[in-house]
Amino acid sequence: MRSTADSLEKTRTRQSTLPFTYPYDLIGGADRLETPRGYRRTHFRTQLGVGEDVRRSACRALDCWEQFPSKWISVHPQNGPATIGSTILIVARAFGIDWVNPCRIIAHFNSHDSEGGSRYGYAFGTLPGHMASGEERFMIEFDTAGRVWYDVRAFSKFRHPLVRLVTPVAKSMQSRFARESIEAMRQAVAKELSSCKSSS
Repeated sequence: MRSTADSLEKTRTRQSTLPFTYPYDLIGGADRLETPRGYRRTHFRTQLGVGEDVRRSACRALDCWEQFPSKWISVHPQNGPATIGSTILIVARAFGIDWVNPCRIIAHFNSHDSEGGSRYGYAFGTLPGHMASGEERFMIEFDTAGRVWYDVRAFSKFRHPLVRLVTPVAKSMQSRFARESIEAMRQAVAKELSSCKSSS
């Protein structure tokens, strides 16, 4: 069954007033190194390129939610900004079903250090309709050597009863997301860089 824009907006409105599905003291934990007890840690990282143009393109890709593989994942609202406190829906299409996963933006990062490095990104936490419980943080890092990194950290545990019954399949989908998210970011950056060169 496919979700309609109207049904998604009703879900988003309803979920926007609900609390997180994990303890308050764990909020912000996705940006820390330690894994909360009882949760599974996910971390993947890849270099997207070198230079300021790559960094800007990667940051814009995050702003447009392009880290999500469009073949089976979409974000509602599509053009919604990642502002702290806003509620979004991550809609994953699997086994002929739209799995609607409500989240709330809990942090936005935009920092620069004295040596020329920077971090840009955001993190969101899960709400009651989400199939898992925890946080995920997406980051673009620009190091002092000019390298641009796409870095994702998360901690989670499955909470939907159907997902818990097929945990190996769910873990496989998480691994698939990691692979395809990296490729989606590489393609988004390459597309924008190519467009900039064509218009110059």
